[in-house]
Amino acid sequence: MNHAIPVKATLLASLAALARAPAASRAQLLDLAQSPPAAVEPYVAPNVILSLDNSGSTQWWPAHGLRHRGFTLIELMMVVTIVAILGAIALPSYSEYIRRGHRADARTGLLQAQLWLERAATAKGVYPRSLPDALTWQGDASKRYTISLQSGTETAFTLIAMRRSGSGQESDKCGDFTLTHTGVRGVSSASLSAAECWSR
Repeated sequence: MNHAIPVKATLLASLAALARAPAASRAQLLDLAQSPPAAVEPYVAPNVILSLDNSGSTQWWPAHGLRHRGFTLIELMMVVTIVAILGAIALPSYSEYIRRGHRADARTGLLQAQLWLERAATAKGVYPRSLPDALTWQGDASKRYTISLQSGTETAFTLIAMRRSGSGQESDKCGDFTLTHTGVRGVSSASLSAAECWSR
């Protein structure tokens, strides 16, 4: 591909100088103008060589001898090792983040069930002995807990949010959550205290 180099400004300047020069100097300028300019050093790009020749045209052609190298086995092993280390750090943190979200969901479910029981007791004068299916989460596979009445009488109750088997929450350090009619918040089968689990 040829690209002409703009020379308009240079040509105009040379003509102006030639018009102002005396006759002897004009002959010298004409001789100088007829002599070919020196070749421009080629510019080497990553994959292409650009050269400017005496005619003022550009020449392009692929550069030969460029070396293309791939990954070595050591470099590949280093990448695999780094990915494994990052995975070992990130996976437990992500799993705990998911479990923490389901713990918060269980606490919210208990508070909703408590509110329903209090409203029912206000309307009927006694606490119901069972919960509506919508509040138990029995048919909701997206929940990792189920809500139920651990114990209940006409004047008192204890709600429990139990971990589902096979849900990924079985080994959770907060175990199961409990909530009584007096608002006492507790945990069952937990390695942390109730205060810690109800706040995280």
